[in-house]
Amino acid sequence: MKTYILDTNCILRYLLDDIKLQADKVGELFNKAKKEKLEVVLPQVVVFEVQFVLSSYYLQKRMNIADRIEILISLDFLKAESQDIFAKALKFYRENNISFVDSFLLSKCIIDKIDLFTFDKKLKNLFKKYKGRD
Repeated sequence: MKTYILDTNCILRYLLDDIKLQADKVGELFNKAKKEKLEVVLPQVVVFEVQFVLSSYYLQKRMNIADRIEILISLDFLKAESQDIFAKALKFYRENNISFVDSFLLSKCIIDKIDLFTFDKKLKNLFKKYKGRD
């Protein structure tokens, strides 16, 4: 079976539906993936770039960004790398005023039961707060 890796631009076109022709092409690719005619992979790095671009270029609010990313990583026909870590990271991102990257690091440490080494006091305190809850 053929496998495709999604580029950030493709995800943005699909989420924003701002360039109809490109959004439709991504939709067609997704439909083929739904029918199991091909596989579509969403790399970790693309999720981070989607968050960055939506925040910095499109000036979207963090809750809207979190909602969009949550929908994206939960698509069952899409193989999202680190899906479980992103799901928890989105919770931390919504509930705390920390960066998306810090949310991911916190989530990864909690899920993988590993310690966090950081000089960021806020992140260190959040790690202490959430460590051992899962």
